[in-house]
Amino acid sequence: MSRFRKNKNLEVQSLISKAEQELTAVRFTEGAVAHSHALEAVEIMRKAVSIDKKDSNAWEFLCRALLCIDKMEEAKVAWKKARSLEKDDIFSFTAFNMIIANDYPIMLEEMGEMQYAELVRKSFTAASPEIPELWLALSNFYGRVGKREQQILTLTKAARLSSDENIHIWLIELLLEVQAFKAADDAADKAIQKFPETPWPLSMKGWVYVQEGQPEKAIGFFQKAMKIDPDDFEAPYRFAMALQYLKRFEEAKSLVREVIEKHPENANGWNLLGSISLDQRNLDECETAFRKAVELEPQSPDLIGNLIVALKEQGKNQEIDILKKKIEELT
Repeated sequence: MSRFRKNKNLEVQSLISKAEQELTAVRFTEGAVAHSHALEAVEIMRKAVSIDKKDSNAWEFLCRALLCIDKMEEAKVAWKKARSLEKDDIFSFTAFNMIIANDYPIMLEEMGEMQYAELVRKSFTAASPEIPELWLALSNFYGRVGKREQQILTLTKAARLSSDENIHIWLIELLLEVQAFKAADDAADKAIQKFPETPWPLSMKGWVYVQEGQPEKAIGFFQKAMKIDPDDFEAPYRFAMALQYLKRFEEAKSLVREVIEKHPENANGWNLLGSISLDQRNLDECETAFRKAVELEPQSPDLIGNLIVALKEQGKNQEIDILKKKIEELT
């Protein structure tokens, strides 16, 4: 939707609305018809910016329209003009970022123009390398096309520039996924420095050690994280998993019960209790915990699968067939 704002020229708002309709038509047509809609949008927005040269929204839509007809250089000029107005208009580049840096390349992806989509995204990062959202968008693109090395490099750049905790978490998780433990450890250290008052960087640091097969080194980091926020879920949950790996089952079970007491609606806590009980061969408690997890997340094939394991261990085969059919339906 067009982002109309107070104290803006009504004629410009009307033109933006018309241009938006033309750009929507571009997405649902092709060839000469799509090009015609794009050209119309360009002409409409040229008129809009001539009426009000200080309307960043108009410049944003002009940029979008120019991109649709491959006028990259002119689009960059319009883009920079929108950004230059940012101090006077709080709706400037943040909203524009969503339209240009996401919508247009995604449109190209939907058309199968993957190389061009990559080129467009890279041109945005080259033009404004200081904007972490652009690096994140490029990283997500590489993830979708399976270019893992480039995905990691661009996400690393986004993390360097960003104060968004989620970007740092995604980076560490991605590095762990490819078993790049040293890089994950370094990323966790940087997060600890950047976010010293929050528990998750310490928890992630500990989790790196667990994934690396050194759970004993993780304990101190989990304990520090729990001191920062005693009500946090992730740190004690992962601490309990580390203790389970160390076969310190009673300590792990005691800790996960505390987690469940504070977060009774989190299925992961119940699932972990079931897993620890299974390790101890306490099958009744294991089944009860797994059932509670499935009750909380009945659409999870993984949790249902864990319950099947508990039932199989006890020879309760009649219910297993029903649960297997449910998994088939879900997948």
